[in-house]
Amino acid sequence: MSRKNLLDDTSRPRAAAPKPNGLAFLFKRSEELPRGVERLLRTEIDTARELLSGPSERSLDYRVHEVRKALKRLRALLALVKGNVPDASLERLRELLKAASHALAELRSSAALAQAFRALLADRPTLLEAPLRHAIDAALTRPLVDESAASASLDSAVESLSRARDTARVLMVSGKGWGAIERGFRDTYARARRDLRLARRSSRAEHLHEFRKHEKRHLYQLSLFEKAWPRLVRAERKELDKLGELLGDHHDLCLLLPELERRGLTRLDIGPLVEVIERRKLELEERVWFHGKRLFSESPKRRVERFAGYYAAGKLRPKKSKPR
Repeated sequence: MSRKNLLDDTSRPRAAAPKPNGLAFLFKRSEELPRGVERLLRTEIDTARELLSGPSERSLDYRVHEVRKALKRLRALLALVKGNVPDASLERLRELLKAASHALAELRSSAALAQAFRALLADRPTLLEAPLRHAIDAALTRPLVDESAASASLDSAVESLSRARDTARVLMVSGKGWGAIERGFRDTYARARRDLRLARRSSRAEHLHEFRKHEKRHLYQLSLFEKAWPRLVRAERKELDKLGELLGDHHDLCLLLPELERRGLTRLDIGPLVEVIERRKLELEERVWFHGKRLFSESPKRRVERFAGYYAAGKLRPKKSKPR
């Protein structure tokens, strides 16, 4: 792959990358769940490898962003089948995915933080003087690595993903039907629910980040069952996605000040911005508590029973009926 001009465009499009051959992250109606997990593991790894190593007109930032999302989907799949995959294989895949993520860490531009900064100033145009505003914007969009380092990082990530593909190719998930994923589905939801309660009590950024991680993992797992009851699952997924955006905005604001300091600015330089950031974080937290309470009010047992019922009913739907 040509590495020319890797770092030219640091924009971060919000639209999702198209899946190869139109493949979606969900189970097929006709397949057994263990086989579906095996198929999706291979598909997601191939998607990530293609984004990093194949010819592309997309910006580096966009491709890295999409690969990081694919890595999160892969972790959600592994969490779903915990206990039904050999421990050695599971641990190897986790380590390889972690290595790929680590290789890409320095390639993440601060475009999202630049967007967060601009959003804060959108209705406060006089908060900072123009020279300082431009300096902050330039600092946040300046690449942290050169072309050679970026190329080496991409090669390292592709190598880890290739090794992960070799492991996934021979991976066998045991169990049958809903029982193959029930424990993982329950545990992921229960962990997100506990994290929400802990974050609500403490209001600490690290606890909110843990909730964000497991909320996203549950979102991906829930999305797998869209064909069981499309209209209902899509609606629930949409609400979880909105919650994830609130958590993502909060996370960006938590990173903004440390990133500015990392890039040479001090709190004395950006004094008025600090108070605005803290106030906005509190506003986001209130919205997170509200939406989180609604979406995670169900007990883990009831959640599992409900989706097990959707899955069983979906298998009974007449072949010629249109899913709704």
